[in-house]
Amino acid sequence: MAFKKGCSGNSKGRPRSDSKAASLRATIQDALPSIVDKLILLAEDGDLAAMKLLVDKGLPTPKPQTMSINLPSTGTLADRGERIVRAMLDGKIAPDVGSQLLSALHVQAGTLDMTEVAERLERIEKQLELK
Repeated sequence: MAFKKGCSGNSKGRPRSDSKAASLRATIQDALPSIVDKLILLAEDGDLAAMKLLVDKGLPTPKPQTMSINLPSTGTLADRGERIVRAMLDGKIAPDVGSQLLSALHVQAGTLDMTEVAERLERIEKQLELK
């Protein structure tokens, strides 16, 4: 028997369950303040596992920030790479940012190489057609 659109046939909906998991969650929720207090005490006493747990769960991982980088985009790719490395060594840009920039240059170099190969191949094909 098909139900009417918008009607499930169970007007009261799914019954709430008094599952063991729900009961356990409620018990943990009630005890959470004292658990955290104990965890803090353990961390203060030098428990590395407690320290790690507090830091990992209590402090969110920083999200990458957008930043403006002022590096000239002129010269060869090697020149640009050298400027990035120099900026990292001088502390003007963070090493992880410099690494990402160098990776981007590497991708750009591959793209330029493929473009150059395609242009050479096209020239060779045209020369062969003329013969």
